Amino acid sequence: MFLTAVHPIGAFSERLEPTFKRMLGYLGLNNPYRFFAPDPLTYNLFLDATVRYMDGTSTTWTGPHFTKEMNDWDHQRNMPFFYWQYRILIDPINSMFYPDVCKYIANTCRQNNKQVSSITLYKNSQPVSVVYPGAQPISEPIKTESLLQYEVKGEDGK
Repeated sequence: MFLTAVHPIGAFSERLEPTFKRMLGYLGLNNPYRFFAPDPLTYNLFLDATVRYMDGTSTTWTGPHFTKEMNDWDHQRNMPFFYWQYRILIDPINSMFYPDVCKYIANTCRQNNKQVSSITLYKNSQPVSVVYPGAQPISEPIKTESLLQYEVKGEDGK
């Protein structure tokens, strides 16, 4: 597995990559390592949603966020969901998956006697601040963009 992740492209790694790529992605080991690339990531992207229930109440669903307080186990456990979220948000062509994301959120936010009526999906982006040793961290503003207003249908909850 390690060879397919870091070995230069060649006949051997090209043959093995399809076999292990799905497993590496699930485990969070298929990392693009863009932090060290010539074009490092400049924004943290994450999903939020406002979930409205039939009785008029609402709640906020939050996608996985990595925090300094997160231990190694939680970090590794959330890695596949973090990449899933990132890949959906990074490319506009993936907007075709937004209704499916809303269905997933509707299923996770169902409560005993409350039915979900609608979901508003949001993309949040925050500039990545490089903090040099001895400097104070900069709190960058979060930009929120509405992606989809989804009306939940009866079959979405199954």
